[in-house]
Amino acid sequence: MSEEIFRTIFEEVKFEVLQCRKCGFIWQKNTPNSQLMERIHNEWFHTDDSLHFQLSASAHHFSRLANENSLISFLLNMPPSKVKVLDYGMGWGERLLSAQSFGYEPYGVEISKRKIEHVQSKGINAFSSLDEIDQNFHFIFSYGVIDEVLDPVDIVKKLGRMLEKGGILKICVLNGSWLPEKFNKSKGRWDPGMKETLPLIQTNCFTPGTLEKLGSICGLTKVNPLRIINALASSSYQGSNNIRFNISCLLKHMIGTRSGIEIFLEKQ
Repeated sequence: MSEEIFRTIFEEVKFEVLQCRKCGFIWQKNTPNSQLMERIHNEWFHTDDSLHFQLSASAHHFSRLANENSLISFLLNMPPSKVKVLDYGMGWGERLLSAQSFGYEPYGVEISKRKIEHVQSKGINAFSSLDEIDQNFHFIFSYGVIDEVLDPVDIVKKLGRMLEKGGILKICVLNGSWLPEKFNKSKGRWDPGMKETLPLIQTNCFTPGTLEKLGSICGLTKVNPLRIINALASSSYQGSNNIRFNISCLLKHMIGTRSGIEIFLEKQ
């Protein structure tokens, strides 16, 4: 995104970040409407860069994706052939391609037309909106999207309604626990190191507590960490990389880490 675009927008719109005194949720006061959001993702992002990263990623990267997809079956206690998965904000579809290789039935939603066409060319059901899908799912994952949508409560409620009973929604976002401290140090001024509130993009900023609260508002319950421990123990091979994955997955679900939050929410 060019500096000229930023300058044009912020000559007319004041950048403000607010925090709820009651729950601690942080959000941008002025956010793009749906038309501008679509333009951001379809025209302004250098989308070829992310595709190049996917195509040139190391085996370790794809091993991590395999670990994530292996965990799904053990968490649900279902064979992959019986599981429908949805990726909300699928990008170029790398997680869905990995899920497909495990035998899951994959679906995806993405705002970028180019990414939808790319994923559809791989034989995966891909859509531009949740409203286009008439299916229920056993597992839904969303990486780095819920903190970018205009109304996270509305989206998570929709995703919750699309879950089968006992289904799980996995939300992964940046961790905003340290953002107030960053603003205090900068005397209230935003700087590029505050990626949790990137103007126009990261419109919502969560902590582990506010993300769990979001799930509760939408009728979803945080999965018991012991269940995740058992699933990780069953799904992972031995080795230092897998041990690091297991520890990271558990910590991100329970308390969040500097690198982010990954919360598993269940529909009772």
